[in-house]
Amino acid sequence: MLFKSLDVLYLILTAYIVSIAMEAVIDIFQRWKATRGISITIAYFLLAVFLLSGVVLIVPFVANQMTEIINLFLIKMNAFQLALQDKGLVEVLRSSGLLSHYVEKEIFHNFSDPALITNIQTKLQTSLVELSNMWSSYAQMIGNFAVNFVT
Repeated sequence: MLFKSLDVLYLILTAYIVSIAMEAVIDIFQRWKATRGISITIAYFLLAVFLLSGVVLIVPFVANQMTEIINLFLIKMNAFQLALQDKGLVEVLRSSGLLSHYVEKEIFHNFSDPALITNIQTKLQTSLVELSNMWSSYAQMIGNFAVNFVT
């Protein structure tokens, strides 16, 4: 309950700060002999233009970065798939250096059945292909969104 009320307090505080900042801009326009209503309209129109221009500048950059992250992820995943095909699951796990000695010992003790290893490797490769296809479609959707947003 406390966290929900904090969100409301942050929103009220932000609105108060924006209204104080806008009041200064409105006063500047009133000094130029504009009525208060026209000054408010101009000030909020300029605020909207400023915010929209920020969005137009930031969204393509963020979309580009997301696409690059997805592409790097896909490259790493494809390298992992190739390593699985070339070396096999057990050798990939042994050569990764990411497992502690105890965990490695326990895993390889239970991996004595070749059928189990083959089954796990097949399921893992199938999952990686599905994951790769999903991330490729996400990257394409983000790229299309960025192109449509800019044009």
